[in-house]
Amino acid sequence: MAELKLLSPDASTPKSAAKRLMLALRFGRKADILATLQTTSPDEASIAKAMAGMAEATSGLSVAAERQFGPQEAMPLTGGAAELAGALQQIDDSTQAGDGKTVTLIPRVAGEKLTLVAVGDEWKVPISALAATADLKTLASQLRVVELQTQAVRDVTGELEQGRYKDMAALARAIEGKSMVAASDATRPPQPQSTTLPATGPTTK
Repeated sequence: MAELKLLSPDASTPKSAAKRLMLALRFGRKADILATLQTTSPDEASIAKAMAGMAEATSGLSVAAERQFGPQEAMPLTGGAAELAGALQQIDDSTQAGDGKTVTLIPRVAGEKLTLVAVGDEWKVPISALAATADLKTLASQLRVVELQTQAVRDVTGELEQGRYKDMAALARAIEGKSMVAASDATRPPQPQSTTLPATGPTTK
């Protein structure tokens, strides 16, 4: 995994941009995620920011779990190096279809297609391509859930670093529990702010 962490592909070709995004999502490189995703509206920008924040938080949890329990024990959470290397190889092996401005990477084996667009000298992945089957307005309206779950992951990471969890099973239960609480909290209507004016003394002339 250490060797994969050192990889830092640019976005000069569709395949290198796809690998850049994959590595950024895996290792929580927030700046790379935001730089590689193309957004064309405030809703899309909010979705990209939420994705980057969750990736950063999840990566931090993975690092903490490996440090606490070792790479082998943490593999159910991290996925391991072989899985990531295989995904990167699948990008290399994919075929390209499209013109000089829009390209779709088509995997040779089972997997999702990925569309990229040329923006200046770089290639980017449109948010709309990642969410092709979902309504962006609906996704944007659900960002509160993602924000609370991201904070839940950060909270669990802090507790893990303090030695609160003795094994991966306990950690998994904590993640599930806090994620459920976050999802529940997100459905609650916001509390109305008080409109009561502060008391003032009598006015004298």
